[in-house]
Amino acid sequence: MLGIAARLHDVGKIGIPDTVLLKPGKLSPEQYTQMQTHTLIGARILSGGRSELLRLAEEIALTHHERWDGGGYPRGLSGAQIPMSGRIVAIADVFDALTQARPYKRAWTLQEAIEEIQQQSGVHFDPSVVEAAVAVFNDPDLNSTGELVNLGAGQHSLDDLPLAQGRTCTRSRSLSTCWSSAPMSLSWPGSRPNTRPNTCSTWP
Repeated sequence: MLGIAARLHDVGKIGIPDTVLLKPGKLSPEQYTQMQTHTLIGARILSGGRSELLRLAEEIALTHHERWDGGGYPRGLSGAQIPMSGRIVAIADVFDALTQARPYKRAWTLQEAIEEIQQQSGVHFDPSVVEAAVAVFNDPDLNSTGELVNLGAGQHSLDDLPLAQGRTCTRSRSLSTCWSSAPMSLSWPGSRPNTRPNTCSTWP
């Protein structure tokens, strides 16, 4: 269920202008503040759901950018105040962002991503979740292809997740961008580029 609910973690980005969402360079302080509102927008879109799955999706949308040390957003929660779902998806989200190429960065290797996540243990991430995640990333039996671990595998599909209160969304460029990364796939490339990008802790 977590893997399916996590697919909607960034649904709130539908409310972020493309000029901010698709900007190839670093966001200005004002743009970064605007980007942070996607957590509140997503939780509001998903609010009022009657199913356990939809309520979990709302919780994840709201809390996946909280940090273990209290320096996250939108509410500045820390430690055990952050729901476990948010703590888990925080690592999956950052791992996915690190290992995917973006207009402003190259894709990190698996080892680089693991090292960054370990460095953020107790700062950005719950140390116990980091330990479990690293064990998964390093277990070849869980991913024989070495290319993809899909957190969305299961008996449900996105068709099981209508928006709360019967709401619908018009498919826009922003929504397409949001849903193109929504399956929460954890992937790593085979190449090793030359330069190391900035740390994940500053990314929205």
